[in-house]
Amino acid sequence: MNHQPTPQLNAFRSIVQQAGTLHAELSTLDTAIRDLDSIKTRMGDSRDESEVRKLLSELTRAEETVTVKRFREPRLRADLADTVTQAEHAFQTAFTEVESILTALAESSVQAFRDLLQFIQPDQDNPKTLKANDVTQAAVGPAALTQRLRNDLDNAWRAVGVVSGDPYQGVKGVNSALAIMDEVLATVPQVHAATQRMSAACEAFRKVFTKG
Repeated sequence: MNHQPTPQLNAFRSIVQQAGTLHAELSTLDTAIRDLDSIKTRMGDSRDESEVRKLLSELTRAEETVTVKRFREPRLRADLADTVTQAEHAFQTAFTEVESILTALAESSVQAFRDLLQFIQPDQDNPKTLKANDVTQAAVGPAALTQRLRNDLDNAWRAVGVVSGDPYQGVKGVNSALAIMDEVLATVPQVHAATQRMSAACEAFRKVFTKG
């Protein structure tokens, strides 16, 4: 079963990375402002005039840095908002692709369980029927794992488009959604392997069952 990142998920990833780059650049303004405020505080707290004079040159450089970054801030914030919007749209398509993978996984994960039940029902008098309980219960395991992945994927959906007072909530949301979908796809091989193991176990039990 294909569990590699899908084309649409990779497209979503690319846009999320662009948003991350813009976010990082905007964050440098926040850092520059904190540095400027720190210098001002140190100057105000100092009782040594010579130290204040030394800090004055740092203050000038810090003010220049903040001024330059503030000139670029509106453009960066607009670009970030546009990129997050693109990412949210790309997420919807990627979500559909990953969801289709889980739908196929869910179908295959219950097949061994379904086949075994259908096999033993016509022969309820077989003395091994009671022993089938343990096998059928174990066969449900892959389906339960698949349901957990579906729940995780729902969390990815809820992470996108959250409205809050945090100006960076949008980029945080799409980053979180991407991380969840990557983790979901990374777990698909484990579920697929568990399904194959249970299919083999059910097949082995059917052979024993038919021997009476």
